[in-house]
Amino acid sequence: MNNDNLITLSVTNAVESYKQFLKDSCSIHIKSYEDRLKSNPEGAHVEAVCYLTLKRNDIKINKLEDSSAGGPDFFCSSTSGDLIVEATVLQKDAVTEHSGFPDGVAEKTFGFNDIVELVRTKVSSKAGQVANHSCPRIVFIGTEHSGSDILLVRHTAVEDIFTSRTKNICSDRNAKSSCYHYNRSC
Repeated sequence: MNNDNLITLSVTNAVESYKQFLKDSCSIHIKSYEDRLKSNPEGAHVEAVCYLTLKRNDIKINKLEDSSAGGPDFFCSSTSGDLIVEATVLQKDAVTEHSGFPDGVAEKTFGFNDIVELVRTKVSSKAGQVANHSCPRIVFIGTEHSGSDILLVRHTAVEDIFTSRTKNICSDRNAKSSCYHYNRSC
């Protein structure tokens, strides 16, 4: 079995687990999720992987998003306290465009750029969805781009996003603190 099959099985398991969660606990969301699987499979996969990641860490999960108004995806609780989580995706095409890193096997060597600005923009666009909650908030970002393990793990890129050395993540000071929670003051 090659690595692509392992990844597919993992996403498939996450999707099936998430669909079962929706059917069991909040069936009003199952139709919109199944529609999203057809219209935006990458985004639907990230939402399912986010759910399964939370579940595997013994976090109690409640579906929070109001389909008509948007908002964060999950309200979670654990022994450490409550937490708001918004899952979002960096589409493969956008990652390829911003990085120059082709999705899939490359026929030749190539240079590529980091995707710090793409991640920063995505987090900023989600700030409003988590802003009205007083508990810690997480924006869970995923991608199915084959280069994600290289593009998303560079330590200084992650540090740039969370310390905002080069540019603020959000335009408004109150919203900025709601973009992420790492016990840092903004």
